[in-house]
Amino acid sequence: MNLGFVGLGAMGSLIVPRLMVAGHTVTGWNRSRDKAADLIAAGMRWADTPRGVAEASDIVFSIVADAKAVRACALGPDGIVAGLKKGGIYIDMSTIEPEESRAVAQEFAKAGSIMLDGPLSGSPVTVKAGQASIMVGGDFSDLPDDVQLVLYRVAQEALSNAARHSGAARVDVTLRRGPEGVDLSVADDGRGFAFAESERGLGIGGMRERALLVDGELTIESRPEAGTTVRLHIPG
Repeated sequence: MNLGFVGLGAMGSLIVPRLMVAGHTVTGWNRSRDKAADLIAAGMRWADTPRGVAEASDIVFSIVADAKAVRACALGPDGIVAGLKKGGIYIDMSTIEPEESRAVAQEFAKAGSIMLDGPLSGSPVTVKAGQASIMVGGDFSDLPDDVQLVLYRVAQEALSNAARHSGAARVDVTLRRGPEGVDLSVADDGRGFAFAESERGLGIGGMRERALLVDGELTIESRPEAGTTVRLHIPG
C-alpha cells in the first residue's frame, strides 16, 4: 500500500521504518528535510509539500507538535486535504483537543475525503518494541440507526463478558469501515472458555440474533486460557 507520513520527528522517524519493513511504500515530508535524511537513505520517498505526500498516498498519517501545526500541514493549497483523492483517508496521530480535530475533519469532509483522529499512546521505547497503541475516532453517524444499535449492543456484550468473566488484563476494540461494510472486533487476553460449557450466560445467543437483524455475520474464537475474540461483519 502507498502510505504517506507528515512529521518525521522523534515518533514519526521511528514509525516510518516499521511501515517500510511491513512492505508499504512510504512518502514523507517534514519541515526540516535534513531530519529525513536517514529515512530517505533507507528507502522513504520525499515530497516537497504535505500535498505532494497526499497525492502519492492512499492513506496519510501525521504526528506533529500541536493543533496549529496540524492545521498548517493538513489544510490550505499545499496541505494534505488538497492532495488527497476522493475517499482518501488522513489519520492524525498528534495529541490535540477534540474540537480542533473535528474542525479539521469538517474541511476534509467538504473535500470528499476522510479525516480520523488517532492519537498515539506510547513513547519511543514502546514504538521501537511495537507496543504503542493508537486510539482512533471518526464519524460513523451516517450508518443506519439499526446498524449503529447492533454494533453498540454486540460491543457492549463482548466488553461485559471480558470484564466480568474473562479475567482479562487487556481488551482491544477495533471498528473499521471499508468498501465491503463495517467490521467490529473485540479481543481480550483472558482465560477464554469452552463453547460447550458456556453458551449459556454469556449473551452469545443474543449477539448472534442481533447480528442477523442487519444481515451480519458473527464469529467467536475462544479457547480456555487463550483469550476470546468476537468479530462482527455487517455488509454494505
